[in-house]
Amino acid sequence: MCLLDRFRPHHQSDPTSLLPPMLLPLSRKRSTSTSLAQSQAEAVEPFPDATRATHTEPLIANERSKVEAIYYADMRSVAVYLWVGTRTGRLFEFDAAPFIEHPSQFTARNLPLVGHRYEAHPSGAEIVKIDHVSGGGMYTLDAAGRMVVWLPDPHSGSLVSLHGHSRVCQILPGFSWVQSLGGTIWATWNEAPSAKGDSKRCVLRGYGVSGAGMLLLGEKHWSTDTIDTLGAICSGCVVPLHPEFHFFGHTPGHVSVWRSDRAEMVDVQKVALVPITALCGPSRYLWVGLETGLLEVIDVSKMGAWRVIKRWRKHKAAVVALGLDKQSLWTASALRVFSVSTDGTIRFWDGLLRQDWICNRMSQLVESYSRFTPLKIGIFTWNVDAQNPDLLASTGPVNRNLLPSFLNALDGPDLLVFNLQELYTAIFARRSVASRVRDLAAHTVKNGFDELYGNKGAVLMRLVIDDSSFCFINAHLAAGKPHHAERARDLIVLLDSRQSFPAPRDDATRNAYIGGGDGSQVSDAETCFFIGDLNFRLQLPRNQVLPGPDSTIRQDQIPSLLAHDELSLQRTSNPSFRLRDFCEAPIDFPPTYKYDRGTGRYDSSEKQRTPSWCDRILWRGERVHCVSYGSFAADLSDHKPVAGEYIVQTRKVDPLRQSDALRRAVHDWAHVEESLLETARSYYPPEV
Repeated sequence: MCLLDRFRPHHQSDPTSLLPPMLLPLSRKRSTSTSLAQSQAEAVEPFPDATRATHTEPLIANERSKVEAIYYADMRSVAVYLWVGTRTGRLFEFDAAPFIEHPSQFTARNLPLVGHRYEAHPSGAEIVKIDHVSGGGMYTLDAAGRMVVWLPDPHSGSLVSLHGHSRVCQILPGFSWVQSLGGTIWATWNEAPSAKGDSKRCVLRGYGVSGAGMLLLGEKHWSTDTIDTLGAICSGCVVPLHPEFHFFGHTPGHVSVWRSDRAEMVDVQKVALVPITALCGPSRYLWVGLETGLLEVIDVSKMGAWRVIKRWRKHKAAVVALGLDKQSLWTASALRVFSVSTDGTIRFWDGLLRQDWICNRMSQLVESYSRFTPLKIGIFTWNVDAQNPDLLASTGPVNRNLLPSFLNALDGPDLLVFNLQELYTAIFARRSVASRVRDLAAHTVKNGFDELYGNKGAVLMRLVIDDSSFCFINAHLAAGKPHHAERARDLIVLLDSRQSFPAPRDDATRNAYIGGGDGSQVSDAETCFFIGDLNFRLQLPRNQVLPGPDSTIRQDQIPSLLAHDELSLQRTSNPSFRLRDFCEAPIDFPPTYKYDRGTGRYDSSEKQRTPSWCDRILWRGERVHCVSYGSFAADLSDHKPVAGEYIVQTRKVDPLRQSDALRRAVHDWAHVEESLLETARSYYPPEV
């Protein structure tokens, strides 16, 4: 055996290194997809460079008529009409077609004005919203709640115009959010307590809009006093595969699902720990934008069992809007999604997720172009509670025999991975395997005490053997039974980092990474082991686990106790949980924490902590088999050591056969692409 490498965290991780550089207002850089579970989406090109066609002249010269709302009334080739609402309640309609056709010859000042209305809204009533309604109409809304629904004119090709017919409706003033989805206009009001002891609440009302006017479809309200409640709505969308439902994003990170024809909630899922700031439904999946700049794509086909299929970060600040270029469905047989951020960037994405689908298909065909070899891995993890290593040999046989017991239990390992939560990682490789190792890299992350002086964090190691990539994460997450959110945030920092490792210098290893990734992210690794003191606790009071002070945990108790294990519960019930896609072998050993040092007795201190399985080994990968998983009786620390033996099938790629498989995958994609486009076209007609 020879030592490959070992790393200790020795410097503070700069959180700004996770953020992308500031970009121009319209970014044309192509993004490369990195993986199905967590990656950046494929950017769509070509897009026109709009930077030279941008003008800073005011659209309306009078400063008192400051623009507050703007929307395109029509985007067909015959005309491009831009509606503008001002702070003083005035409405203007411009023909933007000349500017789009010849941007260098026109400025905002000389756009043709084709219509204006000064009396549709009261003077001084700020126009706050302009949007489409079903049937080709538009609505304008002022801050006082006056809504004017503008109807399409059949005599002018069913175009809607400020000169056309309209209906005046009224909603209550003081609304906080309004959006038109299908034939329904939804609005919310954040109400203060009306009496002492009452709570703040959010009120949602849905209105059906037609040429005859507006009808209240229903009303619901809920408390917003605590972080665990549903919270205020800040975004909404329709997913064309499920047109009967409307999806709303909430500030605490929930997404709620409502029937499109009435105010009835049918499902709600917690998908983030931060506010949801934007939603979009291109075809079959729900796209979510977050306050942190993160984007997620969620499969919502099964109510109550949502699945995050993609997650990536390309914005430096909050995503304030997600939208769909509906015309691309009909003019380019494409589905272009755009995201807008407060960092000043607009990014365009492939809403069909073509590259991800092909990468996933290639992983299904991998056996047709690869030769597999078993790799035996022994993994050991222990939080030694900062004890002196000399004590291992001087404090009794259970400690002295620990390492021999671990090694003797393994069947000729090829790799040995030692993990201590102080934090320290060492990987040993058999000489015949060490010669096949490439792209070795390490990264450290520090958590706790403002990420400067804390004893929490992780050591991440990356390596490639043959054409298979590995990532080993030795983690020490936030401690304490109540600190669920802190542990979840630690996982986000570790697994969502935009770049954890340097990109490999050798292009020959590109085959080793999944999803088209280059190895710089954790998600690029084909096989990832997540190891360490994860600090997930049993969600039970101590007296239900240990009835008496001298009680022990029997073997037959373990299954019933695991039903209350925080990690297991999060993996099965929380679609945004970062370890949801990881696996763990069945646990048949007692909880590993907290013990009185030098004994086999659980915590007898004043705190009387509930025993928990804090020390775990999980993995993500399709060709991993766990041979054994258990703990040892060493009593040097207040944690018990945990170890596992695994067999991973490493692959060697045949380039010619891989090319044949890629051609088949691209051919198969053509049928899927047409199906996705048809789903979107069924909801987004060409005239909108």
